[in-house]
Amino acid sequence: MIEIQHINKTFNKGKTNQINAIKETSLTFPNKGFVVIVGPSGSGKTTLLNVLGGLEYIDSGKIKIDDIEITSKNNRKLDQVRNSKIGYVFQNYNLLSNLSVYENIELVLKMLGITDKEEIDNRIHYVLKAVGMFNFRKRKVASLSGGQQQRVGIARAISKNPEIIIADEPTGNLDSKNTVEIMNIIKKISKEKLVIMVTHERDIANFYADRIIEIRDGVVQKDYLNKNQNALDIKNQNTIYLKDLQEETLSKTPIKIKHYKNQEGQSTENIEVTLISQNDSLYIKVNSNNNQKVRFIDEESDVLVLDEHYKGLDQTDVDKNEFDFNELNLKEQKDLKRGSVIKTKDAIIYAFKKMHGYTKLQKLMYLGFVFSAMMIAVAIALIGKVVYANPVEFLTVDRNYLQINVKDVDNIRSQDHIEIINPIVEPFYFVTHIHQFYQVNTYLPFSAHPTPLNLLKENDVIIGHYPRNKLEVVIDKRVADVIINNDAYKQAGINSYKQLLGLSLDNENIVDKLIIVGISDKSSPTIYLDEDTVFEMAINYEALSLPKLSVLETEQVEIIGSLPKNPGEILYPEKLKSINDLEIGMTIVRGEVSRSYTIVGFYKDKSNDSSNDEIVLTTKDLLESNYYQLVNDETPILIYSNNLKQTKAYLNEMNYQYKDIYNENLKEHQQGVRTAFYSLLVFSIILLSVSLLQLYFIVRSSLMNRIYDIGVYRSLGATRWDIHKLFVTEIIIVTTTTSLIGYILMTLIIKEIEKVIPYPFTLFYFPLYLIIGGVILLYAINIFSGLYPVFRLTHKSPSQILKHYDA
Repeated sequence: MIEIQHINKTFNKGKTNQINAIKETSLTFPNKGFVVIVGPSGSGKTTLLNVLGGLEYIDSGKIKIDDIEITSKNNRKLDQVRNSKIGYVFQNYNLLSNLSVYENIELVLKMLGITDKEEIDNRIHYVLKAVGMFNFRKRKVASLSGGQQQRVGIARAISKNPEIIIADEPTGNLDSKNTVEIMNIIKKISKEKLVIMVTHERDIANFYADRIIEIRDGVVQKDYLNKNQNALDIKNQNTIYLKDLQEETLSKTPIKIKHYKNQEGQSTENIEVTLISQNDSLYIKVNSNNNQKVRFIDEESDVLVLDEHYKGLDQTDVDKNEFDFNELNLKEQKDLKRGSVIKTKDAIIYAFKKMHGYTKLQKLMYLGFVFSAMMIAVAIALIGKVVYANPVEFLTVDRNYLQINVKDVDNIRSQDHIEIINPIVEPFYFVTHIHQFYQVNTYLPFSAHPTPLNLLKENDVIIGHYPRNKLEVVIDKRVADVIINNDAYKQAGINSYKQLLGLSLDNENIVDKLIIVGISDKSSPTIYLDEDTVFEMAINYEALSLPKLSVLETEQVEIIGSLPKNPGEILYPEKLKSINDLEIGMTIVRGEVSRSYTIVGFYKDKSNDSSNDEIVLTTKDLLESNYYQLVNDETPILIYSNNLKQTKAYLNEMNYQYKDIYNENLKEHQQGVRTAFYSLLVFSIILLSVSLLQLYFIVRSSLMNRIYDIGVYRSLGATRWDIHKLFVTEIIIVTTTTSLIGYILMTLIIKEIEKVIPYPFTLFYFPLYLIIGGVILLYAINIFSGLYPVFRLTHKSPSQILKHYDA
């Protein structure tokens, strides 16, 4: 049945108070019989019993029960063995005082997997009758005497029909009468089961044991079969044997009086007894001057008076017990499915009761949970803002652009992975003309990055149409979203994409008004224009105070002189010739000398334009060359790549310096967010830490109040999960009624704040998946923090947990 090989157990290992409780011990035990382990206090007998029953973990060696090894403290089989194969009878009973007698026994049957109510009733009733406790089945354990509690402990141990009974000083706290009755029951059990008991009462061991193991200093000194089972001279203190006393007859009275005393005699001097018979009552008055106790015996007294001689117990007295395991009619163990010691419903009820019983200070801590959960929501939303950077907020140009210097342009034009060269590196401001009221124009700005129309395909336009001439443009949906979410545009009546179509645009760097004819969807902060218009804007931006340059449309003007043939050559408006006193061949120089135009002719506008704007013309072929003449080699420009990886590899190979605008803007944006929200994040983390510390101490307080119950549960075979479930339920309920409320409240506040912040800027990033993730995180960190002390306790052996309670 049980085999132990070279087991060792040391307490306080490596410390000055190290105790070698068991040393290199090997033993085997039969399938049935009564084995008693005796030895002086501190000899290691209780430790040996605990390791045999799986209540204590060994340091080395092997323990086998029916070929099941129960050595490792992480082995779940250890819990299963304690639950199904071993019944425990403890010196201190280890009953749950808040439960009834019935419920204490029901607990282990449900742990065993028995769920049928009728079967549970039958088994409990039988074992309680067997130990004489049937009439007490509904009583709370706390109301029972020590002997009665020990009887319940035995009933609990045998109710599941275990293969082994472990008994640790089962009569240590009992009087002689209860000792005999309890030991008779245990002895009867040993006829069919293996009973291993520890006791310091040598006479009990000699009378009841089939085998005695003597242990001292952790080492087995003797191991022998007991052949001295003759008689047990143990008297019940509450039984008086009259024939063992000396009888004296007092003087004759109407009442027959007898006086019994010990044979050796006992002083009765100065005792005066007055008997009064009156009104069908007998009154007794006792006056004594020798401090002798006076006790009255009646039907309700626990003192038994027998008119016979005392005789000790013999084996025939023990065999009178009629307990029979076959009456339990238990199913085979394989038919039973292990049950949980604690139902989820019971755990929930207990948790609410526990919360209701919290002190005012503990309930005040609830507000701390609420506030810290609000800060968790803020922290997650801020972290989301840092981690997920919305390109709308920081991206100024299309993410496929790389920035290089002008001097490298000629060398990269031929690369297939580079589609266009864009001279404009920053967004430009445009002004829309909106006819808000009759004869009233509203001028509203927006910004977008000018990009040549070459990058736009017709199917990229989702609303409107593709541009059909130089003045028609398309804006991307990302730009359109900013416009229609702007309060100024809303007040002007612009609140949809279609209302943007037909609006005219102005820019200080172009001559003609542009018209929005389409909306694209390329997730880019871009306005798509004719390529000539892009270079016109770039040239006029770089030329500063020089006149605006535009592309010559020969069918619209009359030319006086020659056409421009080289960069820097222009046609000047003929109507401004005399005003500015200019002639062909003259140079227009304003500001820096390096920026100048040479007049090679004049032009007349055939449309009879009366405007006096100083606009000069050049040919389409010279437009780009004019730009490069105005700028120096270090001037940045953009190249658009259809394969960023390939383009970067090429630039690195050629040792060209370039700038990844998207990544650099992203880093700057994230750094700005981190800097702006750093203090708030630190505050949120500190508050969260305080909240978790509060939860830790609340759960720890609850744990300290339940150490005894936990020790009992674990001793009876409850798994760690059974214990964890109890506290997980409590933590979940506390979190739901406090932290979750605060978290949801702050989530709603964040959503309201997001509504009032102008698009596209956001203070937080808190989408649904982050909200749900935050809830999961909230429960996870609360459960982890709360369960930490529980993990530490349940990692101990059941024996250590009970010792912790006793300490």
